[in-house]
Amino acid sequence: MIIGIVMLIISFAYMLLTAIIYFSKSRITNVENRIYTEMIITIFFGIFLETSSILTVPIRTEAPLINEIVNRGYLLYILVWAFLFTRYIIEISFGGNSNTEKKTKQIMDTLLVSSHIVFAVGLLVLPLQYHYDGTCQRDPGNLYALHVYA
Repeated sequence: MIIGIVMLIISFAYMLLTAIIYFSKSRITNVENRIYTEMIITIFFGIFLETSSILTVPIRTEAPLINEIVNRGYLLYILVWAFLFTRYIIEISFGGNSNTEKKTKQIMDTLLVSSHIVFAVGLLVLPLQYHYDGTCQRDPGNLYALHVYA
């Protein structure tokens, strides 16, 4: 648990420096920069949710509702970040003005949004299950679903 929290503190410091550098400079107003800005902001929520998840899993029997909200929130954060990252890749790959690129981007956007809605509903509906092997606790079920998604 200590190693996980230390890595989160280091991640927070790194992302804070990245955000300071990114937001201190002037940027071109376009879709790519808007999505990248959303990704940076989302990461701070993710660090908070992951830290909360590490702290609430050991007390999951005493505070099951808080644990459920935090862990589902963290899984949804992973899904949102994957959505933003994929959307960013689509935007920089198919950002041209030709009709073919616009149609391809529109089809990929539709598939992306549809698949994320299905996965979000699955993450909200499926039960959380914890596996404890003596050293760490984790939820293999929804984690496997995210691996299938990736």
